[in-house]
Amino acid sequence: MARCWDQYCGSARGAGQQPNRFDSFSQPCGPLTMARRFATLSLPLEEMHEVGRHFGATLNDVAVTVVDAGLHAYLRETGRAFAHPFISMCPVSLRADGDTTIGTRVSAMFVRLGEPSATAPERIRQVVDSIETAKKELGGMSRTRR
Repeated sequence: MARCWDQYCGSARGAGQQPNRFDSFSQPCGPLTMARRFATLSLPLEEMHEVGRHFGATLNDVAVTVVDAGLHAYLRETGRAFAHPFISMCPVSLRADGDTTIGTRVSAMFVRLGEPSATAPERIRQVVDSIETAKKELGGMSRTRR
């Protein structure tokens, strides 16, 4: 897991080490210009599942954790560290167990992500706890309120 985490989430790199994947990004909070760009990343699915199984997390929990850690690493490495956890809008299924009706039943919820200084195990646990709490709150709402 450590190899996967360091490779995809980034970390401060010393001399002779692989460059950070985010070095070419423009400022995320700057004005929109033609110079803005984005990047994509393919992650090894089986390793992601393995990490999820180890921490009792879903594949989406692992993906959100990787993005959270990567963004904090990028901001730290560019001298713009953010002192608070990020809040993310995440999709959530509204289907009850056994619901096979046709159609889309999704919503979105806001979840608090990991602390900026969290280690990989701490971060994924924080993300899993936050998402589980948000899902419980959403599940407690009546269908008319959703």
